[in-house]
Amino acid sequence: MKNQEEYLDHFIDALNADENPVLTEIDDPELESLLETAGTVRLLREPEWPDSDFPKVLSAQLARELSTERTTRDSGLRMPNPIPADDRRQTTDRRRKLEQHDRPGNRHKLRWLRQGLELVAGIVFLAILTGIMVTMLESQMGVPTSGQTRLEPAGELTTLAMTPVVVAPGRPVTLEEAKDQVRAFLEDPNAILSGETNDEFNLIGGQPVRVGTYYNIKRQMDGVRDPDQFTVDGDTGEITEATLPSATSDNMPKQPVSVTEASLIATKFAQSHFDKFDQLTAHDEDQGTGKVGTHGQDTTHQFRWELRSPDTGAWLPTFVSVGVDLETGQVTSYFARRTDYRGPTAPKIDRDQAVQIALSEAHKDPELAGAKAGEVRLEADTVEGQDHLTWFIGLDNVPEHALVRHFSVDAITGEIVNPLGSPVG
Repeated sequence: MKNQEEYLDHFIDALNADENPVLTEIDDPELESLLETAGTVRLLREPEWPDSDFPKVLSAQLARELSTERTTRDSGLRMPNPIPADDRRQTTDRRRKLEQHDRPGNRHKLRWLRQGLELVAGIVFLAILTGIMVTMLESQMGVPTSGQTRLEPAGELTTLAMTPVVVAPGRPVTLEEAKDQVRAFLEDPNAILSGETNDEFNLIGGQPVRVGTYYNIKRQMDGVRDPDQFTVDGDTGEITEATLPSATSDNMPKQPVSVTEASLIATKFAQSHFDKFDQLTAHDEDQGTGKVGTHGQDTTHQFRWELRSPDTGAWLPTFVSVGVDLETGQVTSYFARRTDYRGPTAPKIDRDQAVQIALSEAHKDPELAGAKAGEVRLEADTVEGQDHLTWFIGLDNVPEHALVRHFSVDAITGEIVNPLGSPVG
């Protein structure tokens, strides 16, 4: 068998020449290991430094080691390889080969090969170690799993940004595209979903008129009684409604949050799921609480943001609403609407006139004789294809059993109107 170092030298030269050297029978475990390592290194990608300072630190360390090695080599004696005494006939040829291969250039080449292999092995080890440490750190810090939103210990919220599905303009979205939108909403590309197509109708002139298509999408989670449900607009691909029973304490560990913390959760969720959220204004008067869970054991708090007219402050019919479970700190509901309202925003009936009209109507009912004006706001909406601008007048100081608790006054005509914008009576 050839000398170890010569064999290794030819093997590496063959690799560098893009040849495929064939390993003959080798009875030296160390040489076999070096050859396998050399072959593996040849297939590796270019190494990447752990950080920008690593090359400097490595170079300085390598320079010190080389300086120390050179000093030791120059000052000491290098002993030749021993020649077996019982093989005198091969002494001359063996010495010639050993002396030839033991020249300084060959020793230098081999030393740098081994140092190079050690360097690459060190870099690979550092990369693996760094990945393990990052994974352990994230685990200890409680990085949220896919589709979940949580509070950091300091009260700051961590939420992944939604990557919306790009839908070609001028055509309805398909059912599969609607499912992809839901997966993006959940931040779970592997979510198993079912769905169906439905037509949307509006009553116009007393007759049902088809105005579009929407999709009902469901996700049934293992161990959860009720499925998560989503409504997707068939024309835009936007999710307009989501209810998430899987986020209640029936299925999630309890992690109670305050209303303030819930507000942070809802805000971050709305920011990452509703396009142009920064144009909306928090609708503090339109918040509320509710009950969710199999037995209604969880309290939810609903937060709402809505577009407002920059001129009159009228609330426009573009909004997003997010409900947060105060027991689990998870989002349990989402409602969104985006309407291109082009009707009036400046009222002809001012605020005081609208209040007087509403109270005059209320006082006609003996039960509402003591009613006073509560919340007052100017609202714009599009109903049955018609744009309406109304004053919402809430009533205070009314009996708990009273069915009427507010009036809507047409801001243009002054008439009392119903929720559809039609005059009452």
